[in-house]
Amino acid sequence: ALAARPAAEAWGAGLAPLEMPLVVSGLSAGALERARSLFSSLGFRAVRAGTSGQLPLAPAPAGPSIREGDAVGIQLVGGDLDISAVGTATYVDGRKVLAFGHPLYNLGAVEYGLTQAEVIAVMSSLESSFKLASPGPVIGRFTQDRTAGALGEVGVLPKSIPLNISLQTGPGVRQDFKLRLAADRFLTPALVNIAVSSLVTSEERSLGDISLEFDADVFLDKGGLSVHLEDLFTGSYDNPPVSLSGLLAAVVHYLMNNAFKDVGIFRIDLNVRAVEEARTATLERVLLDKYEVSPGEPIRLQAFYRTPKEEGLMQEVTVLAPALPAGTEFQLLVGDAASMQQVERAQYRVQELVPRGLEQLVRLLSNLRKNNRIYFRLMAPKPGLFLRGEELPNLPPTLKSMFASPRASAAGPTEMTRSTLAEYQLPVAYAFKGGAAIPVRIRK
Repeated sequence: ALAARPAAEAWGAGLAPLEMPLVVSGLSAGALERARSLFSSLGFRAVRAGTSGQLPLAPAPAGPSIREGDAVGIQLVGGDLDISAVGTATYVDGRKVLAFGHPLYNLGAVEYGLTQAEVIAVMSSLESSFKLASPGPVIGRFTQDRTAGALGEVGVLPKSIPLNISLQTGPGVRQDFKLRLAADRFLTPALVNIAVSSLVTSEERSLGDISLEFDADVFLDKGGLSVHLEDLFTGSYDNPPVSLSGLLAAVVHYLMNNAFKDVGIFRIDLNVRAVEEARTATLERVLLDKYEVSPGEPIRLQAFYRTPKEEGLMQEVTVLAPALPAGTEFQLLVGDAASMQQVERAQYRVQELVPRGLEQLVRLLSNLRKNNRIYFRLMAPKPGLFLRGEELPNLPPTLKSMFASPRASAAGPTEMTRSTLAEYQLPVAYAFKGGAAIPVRIRK
């Protein structure tokens, strides 16, 4: 994308190209101002549109509706939020349109919305000139993003990804947003990030404490697969919206750029519940009703934790003692998501899990650890192997040697000295922090 040179360079070297205007509608002035840095890093100057963002997909016109020299737009986001890059149609041949005279990102084959547009004024500035423009309805699609420009076709509408956002800010107070995102492996994750963070910060306060609890479903267009996400982010300023949008964008990126199957996103549904207060809790202590048990005997556990307002809370759960030989000592771990991840890194001696297929990737993304959970894990000194993201405890020596053989697996299994016997999670209304390890012995 074209970007204006620094002022000093422009004054000394002559003319500088205008920044490509990215026309935005549907955001408040504050949200647009906060999003300018994101758009600038992508090579655009974000300006406010003079029309509504509710621009419907238009039916195919009877004949060409674009002439050489007309303003046209590349719609990246449509619906209740509209984000479009505006340029000029340089050549028209029937329904074919060559526009911009330079690449957007030089991504090759693409599928962007082609819109009519109107340039209202060119704002001259010694430091950085820009154009004020207004996008119109979608009348076709761009199919090529090349060095010479963007090639489009009037009358054929683009494939897009629906993003449905429901934002609840109080009892009975809910706002629904329906967006359409350009379907592109490179751009779609960035558009998800910008759209979600901008809309949430636009509707919520940008200063002070805020907690965002959400659930989301990302549906793939093949295989009937979907990723379900749940979590809670809490903090001050815009940290929770940025964390939420970053997580959703990362999941979309991993799915659209996976190494296993060529899949796209069919639809994204996001439900957000906002509360203007910090919701954190810290573990204080853990008590068991017994520390010596028989195999299969219930163990009653009490986890005590405290909120920033000094409110003491307690959660009680019951777990069953594992079937281990008499005299064996095992550990009952209680902790937050970060604590359990540290345990896994030490146990598996790997920094990250590498999935072996699309189905396992979907399962790993759906089972990401959550901030608003208390995790309980039973571990015992039982040797085993960790292979391709799965624990294989208590293997017979012959099977263990077979799996450990370089001929059997190029991934290289990790030998474990401790195995996970069971794991539980308990949802809470807070972002939970803390961890504890309690030794328990099997009765002789």
